[in-house]
Amino acid sequence: MKDLQKLASDFFKKNPKTEKLYVSTDGYLFVSKNAAELHKKTSSGKVGIKEFDNEFTEDMGRDKTMTAKEKIQCITNAKTVEEVNTLIEDEKRKSVLAAAEKKLKELTASSDSTNNDETGKEDEDKDPENTQKETEKDLEK
Repeated sequence: MKDLQKLASDFFKKNPKTEKLYVSTDGYLFVSKNAAELHKKTSSGKVGIKEFDNEFTEDMGRDKTMTAKEKIQCITNAKTVEEVNTLIEDEKRKSVLAAAEKKLKELTASSDSTNNDETGKEDEDKDPENTQKETEKDLEK
C-alpha cells in the first residue's frame, strides 16, 4: 500500500492541479474513476483500486513532504513577500530559510528601487524655473 501512496504522491507533485487519483494495486494510475473501475473489471477482479486526494496546494508551500530543492524552487519563483512568507511557514531547514532570506532581500530591494524611481521621476518632471516661482509666491504670502 505504501508503494501506491508513493506513486500517487509522485504524480501529484508533477500534476498539482489534479484533485483525485485512482491507483490500481497493479500500479496503474487513473484520473478517472470510471477508467479505474473498467481496469478493475477487465482484470477479473484480481486488482483493487485505491483513491487518493491531492494533498498539495497551489502555492506548494503548505505541503510538508516537499523536498528542500522543490521548496527552494518555489521560493525562487515567488513574486511577492507574502508568497515567500507563506512558503517558509513552519520551515526549519537552513537551506530553505537561506533561499527565502535571499529572495526577500531581492523583493524588498526591487520594491525600494521602484519607489525611489517613482519619487525621482516626480522631481524630474518639475520644471526648476516653475519651482522657483512657486517658492517665491509662497514667500510673498
